[in-house]
Amino acid sequence: MVLKESEKVKNKGQRSVAALFSFFFATFTTMIIPVRCFSCGKVIGNKWDNYLSLLQAEYTEGEALDALGLKRYCCRRMVLTHVDLIEKLLHYNPLERSRGNRS
Repeated sequence: MVLKESEKVKNKGQRSVAALFSFFFATFTTMIIPVRCFSCGKVIGNKWDNYLSLLQAEYTEGEALDALGLKRYCCRRMVLTHVDLIEKLLHYNPLERSRGNRS
């Protein structure tokens, strides 16, 4: 089967999107929390997993933030108001949508 040039480019584009998509989910499936506080610039991205484990150990939110060393209210706000959307985003695959349009 011989493909036309436009089909080759289209297939190449889909492969690159698929590779990027799989790289993204292999890399960022655990969290999408900002790396730094928006106000002061302190690194907070590495504290999310520890925060969740402290909450599982029945710490209150304030005690968990104190244990992580987050004293400034701007940093505390970043962790407290973060909504972990990655689980919801994993249900959507842009490649499935484009495949459904072809038929």
